[in-house]
Amino acid sequence: MTVRKMKSLDARLRAMASAMPFAVWPVPTLRHLASTSRVSTHPRGSLIIGRSRKVDSVIFVVDGAVQATVTASAGRRVTFKVDNKGGVYGMLPMLDGREMPSELIAIDEATVLAVPHRAIRIELSQAPALWESIALEIGERARRYTDQMKRFIFDEPRLRMAALLLSLADSGG
Repeated sequence: MTVRKMKSLDARLRAMASAMPFAVWPVPTLRHLASTSRVSTHPRGSLIIGRSRKVDSVIFVVDGAVQATVTASAGRRVTFKVDNKGGVYGMLPMLDGREMPSELIAIDEATVLAVPHRAIRIELSQAPALWESIALEIGERARRYTDQMKRFIFDEPRLRMAALLLSLADSGG
């Protein structure tokens, strides 16, 4: 999807409404957030969010594919998540005000929508019940990452490879 197609407020709203936890938010709230958003396209291999950098927006993957990775100082990289359309990043820095704990890299050309943390916080202050959707999503992510870590540590390498290949096939990667 091109940046031109994402100029429409309704297209931006639909992109946000397709991703958790925002899928359960009211349309007027999403419409306001869409009006504060910006769209960008990133070529294959480019860094969208850098680890240990301040992030001031929640990033929605609108098109293309991205990978969340951690890179050691010696250059070794571990990819722990691959997302296509619907991936959401930058929520943890919105919650704790700290840097991004991982990198987000475009696997293909990727179009992303960035919604400023401050705009989301304004909506949350006006509708505090929406915090529950954030808490549920962060909790679900923590469970997924814990399960993933257990598999990395305890599963045999061939089982990890099979699981990775199945996951990539399922995600279109």
